Amino acid sequence: MTKETDQKLTLYIGASCGYCHKVMHFLSNNDIDIPIVDVWSDKAAFEEMKKLSGSTQVPCLKIDDTYMLESDDIIDQLAEWFIA
Repeated sequence: MTKETDQKLTLYIGASCGYCHKVMHFLSNNDIDIPIVDVWSDKAAFEEMKKLSGSTQVPCLKIDDTYMLESDDIIDQLAEWFIA
């Protein structure tokens, strides 16, 4: 990881979600380590994500108290913080 961010990040995923795997592959390839929560296997985490983000869509990146959906947008934002 070449850069850091001051934001508190959590990536919500579904284990067999192809778009989630795309984001996780990006993280792995760039040595970016952020907390990852599989909401498909953790019902409480799923309900929390749904309540706070207003969505059941994964991947979902929690940035402090805001939420970002769409794998390409998540990758672009992480690249800006950690690579650029």
